[in-house]
Amino acid sequence: MESIDRLNQAISYIEENLHGNVSYDEISNITLSPISAFQRFFSLTTGMTLAEYIRRRKLSRAANDVLNTDEKIIDIAMKYGYGSADAFSVAFKREYDVSPLLARQSQINLESFHRLHYILSIKQIRGDAKMSVLKQERLIETISFNSATFDIIERPETLWVGTMSHNDDGQDALRRFQELCPVAPKVDQINPDWTADISINFNRKGETLPRSVMYGQETYSSKNQDERYDLFTSPSGLYMSILNDEKAAALFCAKRIENHMLIDHIVNTVAPQNGYRLRGDIDLTFEFHNGDICYVYVAIEKYTKNELTSGIKL
Repeated sequence: MESIDRLNQAISYIEENLHGNVSYDEISNITLSPISAFQRFFSLTTGMTLAEYIRRRKLSRAANDVLNTDEKIIDIAMKYGYGSADAFSVAFKREYDVSPLLARQSQINLESFHRLHYILSIKQIRGDAKMSVLKQERLIETISFNSATFDIIERPETLWVGTMSHNDDGQDALRRFQELCPVAPKVDQINPDWTADISINFNRKGETLPRSVMYGQETYSSKNQDERYDLFTSPSGLYMSILNDEKAAALFCAKRIENHMLIDHIVNTVAPQNGYRLRGDIDLTFEFHNGDICYVYVAIEKYTKNELTSGIKL
């Protein structure tokens, strides 16, 4: 796990220095490896060079400044290391196929190139044999809100296996999950030590479908799953997450709080105050449980400052 922490420390160092020069020597010191070895590893796991990643992260940050601040284009160019507004404009147009000035004037939605984040997942294979799988989950930004920390994460489309119920309390889903777990094995689990309580509410063409609740686990494949379980595919996209710990509880001046309090806080306070809102097509929350440890995830989407002032809904 220490090696994974060092990889993420190197990524954090890059993020903190996008406004200046990123020192390859410092990356080498952080990862305790020659920079050439880190560059090879980075290219192998991401499919791009380290220099390309840094360049695209700088442009992504710059694009956010172009769209969401009143800074002069020349000042943004200098902030991210471009020698002139023209050089910045050429690089910007090559990346986004539009000039920074036109992007600002038209408030064009530009696709962000998100921050990289390494995680280590353990996959169970044939009984006791285990294989470590290095996966990438994109951490876009971390928001400090009073005593707590909220992460904005981009998750891929994920398949879940478990038990689902179409009622308000979900107790039927939980009861069936508890009954089936000992006798109906699940295979190819991504997080075998974690169980998720998933609340789902679809909105299609203005029609709200009945709320569903699922208890289950992430899985790699729908093949070979026990037919007594239900399957659910959660969409890719942005999620705001937080660990329900003492720091989160301090938001409510309490020692311990329920997950729904954090979900309400994300929906009504943290997300809208930081340029995010609930997704328009689906209300989706996860509660990942591992003993007393619990994370809350809420599906969100970003909106531009024009939408904020005009009230336009995507």
